[in-house]
Amino acid sequence: KGMSGLADMLKALPGKLDQDKVLGRALRKGAEPIRDAAHNNLVSNGSVDTGLLANTMVITNRREDLPGFVEVRLKPSAKLSMVIRKGRTTETRARPSKYAHFVEFGTEHSVAKPFMRPALDTQGPKAVEVIKSEVLKGVAAEARKLGLNIK
Repeated sequence: KGMSGLADMLKALPGKLDQDKVLGRALRKGAEPIRDAAHNNLVSNGSVDTGLLANTMVITNRREDLPGFVEVRLKPSAKLSMVIRKGRTTETRARPSKYAHFVEFGTEHSVAKPFMRPALDTQGPKAVEVIKSEVLKGVAAEARKLGLNIK
């Protein structure tokens, strides 16, 4: 049945079962291969200069209005700006969230070096399998807490 079958199964379970917790955990685990592949793509396509972009990809589910919403995103924190001292000059690098799209899609002055789309294309099927597996494990664990026997 795929992902829609899992969603139907979750809806059919008792209300006390923490569906958001199960689904959120499963989605975060499923996003890990995509995040890791995006990081590896940046390294392999020569896009790593300071390492800020490659090292700021995180998995988050901060959208409280959308339960189960998970995304791979860049930390937007100003702390991620970097000051590089070369002799007497100081260079401040922009936050990765301000230039990641230029790396992915290119500009009129630089060629595109996609890292996110190829990660999704190659790891999407694996992510779906991880999500399915984690939902089933999570549902079984939550059901056991409620005294239910789900196999």
